[in-house]
Amino acid sequence: MSKRLRKAGDFAQLTLGAVIYALGISLFFEANAIAPGGVSGLSIILSKTVGIFGVGVWSFLFNIPILIIGTVKFGKRFILSTFYTVALSSAVMALCEHTAITVTDDIMLASIFGSLLVGIGIGLVFRAGGTTGGSDILIRILRTKFRHISSGTLFLIIDCCIIASSAIAFKDITPALYALIASFLQTRIINIVIYGSDTARLVYIISDNQKRIAQRLLTELQTGVTYLNAKGAYTDSDKQVLMCVLQMKAFPRAKDIIRQEDEKAFFIVTSASSVFGEGYKINTSEEI
Repeated sequence: MSKRLRKAGDFAQLTLGAVIYALGISLFFEANAIAPGGVSGLSIILSKTVGIFGVGVWSFLFNIPILIIGTVKFGKRFILSTFYTVALSSAVMALCEHTAITVTDDIMLASIFGSLLVGIGIGLVFRAGGTTGGSDILIRILRTKFRHISSGTLFLIIDCCIIASSAIAFKDITPALYALIASFLQTRIINIVIYGSDTARLVYIISDNQKRIAQRLLTELQTGVTYLNAKGAYTDSDKQVLMCVLQMKAFPRAKDIIRQEDEKAFFIVTSASSVFGEGYKINTSEEI
């Protein structure tokens, strides 16, 4: 794929993600007074209590100083895509406020489907190399000073403070409880969009035909295979054990390959909840 085509794909993904994110905030969260943390949650609280501006305008205003700080910290190139995402999502939110569309007044459905849209939107933006501004930039800045605290913990602290504020501002704990549910759901969805299901299979294979099995795994599934030196306790003979990590969609085919090459092959399968490296999570994902 050419560099220009890749950039066009990233731009399209950034645009789609920003629009989906904004629709989730306006049509589900803002319409049902659910403030699941972040700048968008704070904007919903102020829109509902102070008024003056809608969620889109409040979100844009809050992001301006954050973008300025982010530019100083990370440079213009990083902030450019973020500014575009913030401007577009704020414009879509403002447009939704004028249309006054309410998809559902069921707060449970709103928290679930709002989380779905927001999670997909943010995930697409992250995959395109951008951010939605707000907490994303603040977390990156805080992580440079407090590297012993994980990004997830910092997100949780900020979100919990804003969710608690929504309970006080709205004088009702119910929307805050649904906001907690929404915050958890959208975090899970973001991870799925960025990394897939993040569930893989770690397979150890003991076979007398390990070279043929390894070759087929390499060529047919394009997966890495590692030889481990081992020694059988019963036979006292040296063995080579194949070790490979497989994505879930590739695992059934791998089983077929093993059985076709050696019906007597002995293999152990375990779950790998997190895998870092090429084809899986990037090693620097914690910094995001």
